[in-house]
Amino acid sequence: MLASVTIFSYYTIWVFVTVIIQPIYELKYFPDRKWAIRIPIGLLLMGLSIVGIFTSSVLIKEKNRKRE
Repeated sequence: MLASVTIFSYYTIWVFVTVIIQPIYELKYFPDRKWAIRIPIGLLLMGLSIVGIFTSSVLIKEKNRKRE
């Protein structure tokens, strides 16, 4: 729970607050803003792929079990 709150807070600050602060201060702890889109999209694609592979393997096993 603490890890998810920390990650959510970091991401929120990274996306919303750095827009305001970036011109004033040089921020070293935040990656480039393009990664604010690329990382969640990559994680979403990876998660959907894992769910799809798991679902496919279960359906194939069930189909093979019904044949026997």
